[in-house]
Amino acid sequence: MIEPHHGRWIARYIPSYDSAYVSLRNDATFDDQLDAAFAIEYRVYHQSWPSLEDLDEFREEMSDCGWVLDSHQLDFDEWRFREKAT
Repeated sequence: MIEPHHGRWIARYIPSYDSAYVSLRNDATFDDQLDAAFAIEYRVYHQSWPSLEDLDEFREEMSDCGWVLDSHQLDFDEWRFREKAT
């Protein structure tokens, strides 16, 4: 169950293992990281991936509640990979 591309990230959720993975491009921003983390949480709860409107609504509601969204302390493990040359 791979989430469609949203620009600089892609997410995968594996219900049978209760695991999720996010791949971020080198140019991913704090916004991309937050969107990817939200998408995983949304997927687990709603059993579907969020739309772009859901992502925007989440950001608006968090900002309205006083959350600062231009930085965060999400803990991503860093693994680097490159596309295999053909």
